[in-house]
Amino acid sequence: MSDDSGRLLFAFTITESARTGQPWADQVWRPSDAPVAVVCETALAAFPGWRLSTADTGLVAGLTASGATERRHAHTMTHPLSDLPGLRRPDGVGIEQLTRATLADIAADLGAIYLAAYPPGHPDPADGDAAALAAQLRAIGRGDLLGPFMDVSQVAWAHGALAGACLVVDRTGRPPNAGPWVIDVFRDPGAPAGVGSALMAAALHTAAAQAMPAISLTVSHGNLRARGVYERLGFLDVLEEWTLVLPQP
Repeated sequence: MSDDSGRLLFAFTITESARTGQPWADQVWRPSDAPVAVVCETALAAFPGWRLSTADTGLVAGLTASGATERRHAHTMTHPLSDLPGLRRPDGVGIEQLTRATLADIAADLGAIYLAAYPPGHPDPADGDAAALAAQLRAIGRGDLLGPFMDVSQVAWAHGALAGACLVVDRTGRPPNAGPWVIDVFRDPGAPAGVGSALMAAALHTAAAQAMPAISLTVSHGNLRARGVYERLGFLDVLEEWTLVLPQP
């Protein structure tokens, strides 16, 4: 996006919300000589009601002062698939690769687990009931959200009962902002501790065995527990970013 003289004001990628279809100006970058006030005015006029993501704290402050609301404060983390974590699993827990067909078959049960894993008050509470979440999981399996479903994905069973899943898609682009991407990982709150870490470790080993370049994900700033788990598994924090919802005129 440039001004009338041709000076670059900001660059961005057009996308949309994977879950709502809301238009999105992603990865917004502002040159240091572009005035924040002019960039804010231009973005607000160009993208009314859109989501906008940026790592530019000055731009975040300017847009917020102009009526934008924070949707998410998050970190992009990536694992270079070197120095892999161990494949330790809690007693009674089994983990196996998750196929598209299996995901479709167990989506209803996984939807209920998803709802329990992200209750109200969680940094990322579930959006919808169990049936809506099951439909979302089926959409992930079909490749409708962010990118094609990958067989790097994993499912966990604890003492014969479904316990959680790690879902990986192939997001268009290259790591760390795209490529193999953990779109979600969750476990039944009643499952043994360590199931989530074991799911992620299994996905990392499977990806490394397939010579993938990296696996990346986004985690909310306030989800300190998950961030700590990812750091222990070897993920690197590469970008802090804010997503805002811009006001309608």
